[in-house]
Amino acid sequence: MTKEDIIFTAGFFLGEGNIRVSQDVRGSFIGVVGISQLDREPLERLRQLWGGTAEMFMGNGKPTTWRWYRNGGKALPCLEAILPIVRDWSTFNTQRIEKYIEFYAIDSTDWRARSTIVQWFKTCVENHRKACHAYLDACYAEKQNSRR
Repeated sequence: MTKEDIIFTAGFFLGEGNIRVSQDVRGSFIGVVGISQLDREPLERLRQLWGGTAEMFMGNGKPTTWRWYRNGGKALPCLEAILPIVRDWSTFNTQRIEKYIEFYAIDSTDWRARSTIVQWFKTCVENHRKACHAYLDACYAEKQNSRR
């Protein structure tokens, strides 16, 4: 793994990356690190560098984007490698990476501690969604005002 590979991964993660830790219908906890975009080639490079899966994501029965993802603790080497770079650019992403690493450091039988982190991710996603909606509402209002 070269420094350029890690910088490439960090850049893609900062632009297009996603981390989530959730609980499935059976009550099992799982973390997923993913990057989505329209061009398959960089995602294949990520697959070659870090393992995981690169596949077409289907939305409404139609191909929409390519997605690379790595599940569970297998994503830790990637996240640990890019964390020093991400720290310089994004507090939001730094917190998500650190929580993911913390999640996999917890004993898998410690349901309470793991569910606390799952709740943190849910809250994080909801707060991010609210901030995005507020920003879009403000942009729309500004556009409407400029038309008057």
